[in-house]
Amino acid sequence: MRFGHRRYILLTGLILFLFRDVADSAIIATGQVLPSNPMAWTSSQNAYVGNTADGSLTIDDGSTIRSNDVYLGFRPHVTGMAMVSGHGSAWNSRGSFFVGYLGSGDLSIQDGAVVNSSSSSVGGSVSSNSVAIVSGVGSTWYNQVRLNVGSSSKGTLTVSAGGVVEIGSNGLRGILSMGTQYGIGGVNLEEGGTLRLRGGDIELTSTGKATFNFSGGRLEGVGSFYTYNSGRLIQNGGALAPGNSAGVTRILGDYDLRAGSLEIELFGDGGVAGTDYDQLVVTEDVSLGDGATLEVLLNYPAEVGDSFLIVNQRGSKPVGGLFASHTDLTTAFGDYRYGFSVNYAAGDGNDIGLTVASIRPIPEPNALALLLSAGLAVRCRDHKL
Repeated sequence: MRFGHRRYILLTGLILFLFRDVADSAIIATGQVLPSNPMAWTSSQNAYVGNTADGSLTIDDGSTIRSNDVYLGFRPHVTGMAMVSGHGSAWNSRGSFFVGYLGSGDLSIQDGAVVNSSSSSVGGSVSSNSVAIVSGVGSTWYNQVRLNVGSSSKGTLTVSAGGVVEIGSNGLRGILSMGTQYGIGGVNLEEGGTLRLRGGDIELTSTGKATFNFSGGRLEGVGSFYTYNSGRLIQNGGALAPGNSAGVTRILGDYDLRAGSLEIELFGDGGVAGTDYDQLVVTEDVSLGDGATLEVLLNYPAEVGDSFLIVNQRGSKPVGGLFASHTDLTTAFGDYRYGFSVNYAAGDGNDIGLTVASIRPIPEPNALALLLSAGLAVRCRDHKL
């Protein structure tokens, strides 16, 4: 049946609503989706995808919908699935976004789509098993206040391949918590993904099981990383960027950098951590594996001798291991290239310090070409002789 730009297709056992406009945007609802016309939702209405029966909702081709609270899988033993896909596609939730409430939820944000919410959770009641995946360049899940993963059940969040999860906005420090009560919460930060907290905290506070798998991507803007029972943050890839340009990140436990990079920004020589430069504070021990690297981003004209305490280790042991790049650590600012030395016994003897050791002008392209040509000519002449 056709009614203007809407098509209603009756399928065996379910009703599918397909809405299209002149821009060929599409919203597809199958199973139980309430209220039944997503395009008519307002920011004062709660949305249910899977209330007393399973349901799914697809938002793509540049479509946008609004709602208040969102429930994917509202009742026990019910599954609600939502996919927001494509550049220009968005779901703007004024309230909380539950990926699994009493039932199970599945949320996919992909290919440049955006979801906005106040606070969110992945994994609801004890019996549910919920998943959220954010992937693809430009795909973003904005949470203004808080994101819980595995509150009292099993919940998993995966961020990869250009996807971004951002928590905190408008001066609010966001919180990412895993396994808040007795749940199993897991966050997977993979290659190309970004997890950004605007000075907020990451909490692994479960009396059950909570995991943070940092195998790639970028972790930035964290205020404090709380591990359960003085555990550890294990980094197997990607980049950890402390603070919020500049800022301080605190790890309450061990920091085990096996592979990937610690990224430090330098803004001035005033000597104040969190203002003039980034700093990582670790309450227990620091270990650097064979794949650990240090990346320095210089944002001012430094001078030889400028020093920075970039890792403040509060534990009693010395720093374990070395950065792979510690013997040839350079970065550029303006027309100069700066060389740095790394001290693994700085501060009170077991901190990591960084000092500007050399400054050299960067050759202009023409001068560099002349130098290369001169070198080639000398080699050719030597070869003839």
